[in-house]
Amino acid sequence: LIKVVVYAVVFFAVLNNLNRQDLSLALCVGLIIFASVESLYAIFQFATHSTVIRTVFPVSTFGSSLNIKESGSLIKFWTIEQPLMYKGRVGGSFVCPNHLAGYLGMILPAALALVVAGRLNHAFKVVLGYLAGLMLIAVALTLSRGGCLAVAISLLALLLVLVSRRNYRISAILLLVVLVWGGYYIATHN
Repeated sequence: LIKVVVYAVVFFAVLNNLNRQDLSLALCVGLIIFASVESLYAIFQFATHSTVIRTVFPVSTFGSSLNIKESGSLIKFWTIEQPLMYKGRVGGSFVCPNHLAGYLGMILPAALALVVAGRLNHAFKVVLGYLAGLMLIAVALTLSRGGCLAVAISLLALLLVLVSRRNYRISAILLLVVLVWGGYYIATHN
């Protein structure tokens, strides 16, 4: 019951306070930056073959099945040993790779929509494009079949919407070509 009340309060807070376009853009960019940090952490895990997950938040909600250790420094860091069933897959600070892929799959279309259709300056669009590329790499490194399928479907839906708009047709087709070529390249070289 408490979770439902908290969700309702958050819903109404967002509904009543995000009524201007600049606030919505700021929230969207904040989510993209957070997803990019998660992607960088996942890529770091892959590059170092790390099975230890470090977080600054308490992780008691994971239950007793995980090996949790607390540091004695000024800022409390909790370390979690990644379960053996996820060996060879990255999960960022989400522990489970499927959850990371799902989160990035929700944020990635927003980043690409801002790149193609956002009214932003070109330098910011380039940065968002690179961040979207980081997210795509992290989704691929999770080895989550459902996450990759969800990302593919959400990007296809985004591109279909953008192709139907006359102003964004060429950009959307170019993005589709780049994504299909990248997917083909990854599929044939693994």
